[in-house]
Amino acid sequence: MPAGIHHILIGPDHILFLIGLLLLGGGWKALLKIVTAFTIGHSITLSLAALNIVTPPPTVIEPAIALSIVFVGADNLVRGGGRDVRALIALTFGLVHGFGFANVLREFGLPREALGWSLFSFNVGVEIGQLFIVVLVATALALVRRRSEIVGRRLAFAGSLVVVAAGTYWFVQRVFFRQESEADLKVGLYVRKVGLYVRFSAFAMIDTARLAASILPPIVRKPWIIPSRR
Repeated sequence: MPAGIHHILIGPDHILFLIGLLLLGGGWKALLKIVTAFTIGHSITLSLAALNIVTPPPTVIEPAIALSIVFVGADNLVRGGGRDVRALIALTFGLVHGFGFANVLREFGLPREALGWSLFSFNVGVEIGQLFIVVLVATALALVRRRSEIVGRRLAFAGSLVVVAAGTYWFVQRVFFRQESEADLKVGLYVRKVGLYVRFSAFAMIDTARLAASILPPIVRKPWIIPSRR
């Protein structure tokens, strides 16, 4: 449980995703729907990944999490007074964030005999940290809007710009400037060795064929003769 709380509190990408969903405000009922949808989403994929049923690589999940942050901020900026779809967004991208939680949980080395309990306690810790952030941010935004609705709108607009900028920065960093893990380096080294072996074998075969052609007598091929029809 402490690991889940620690991860959600020190994970700026997960925190910013939640804040982006809360910036436009709304009643506690709407916020409860958002939090519940996000919980359902990440709980599903966290369980699937922890049980090794679906395990997408971090090189795909981490940029996808960054894109989810960009999407939330952009949706805040372009959405007018239409239907509130933040719960659907939370559910959809919660599936992606769940894989991110699973990568952290996998680093702890889950004991097979207590896998269910470890998964449950970690998820509960994530929920506790998540609820702490939601209550804190939602209360602060509600107080600002109670004092001045205009200031509240400007804060939501500026905050959405920050969310988009941060998500874009993380996406670029995770795609183009990602620090390779030890496993990635081993895989890359293996691929390079295989490539060198293939190139060496190809050049050796070409050189052997050229040498054989220079030593052996030329092969005289008889031309094809098409029999004439009588």
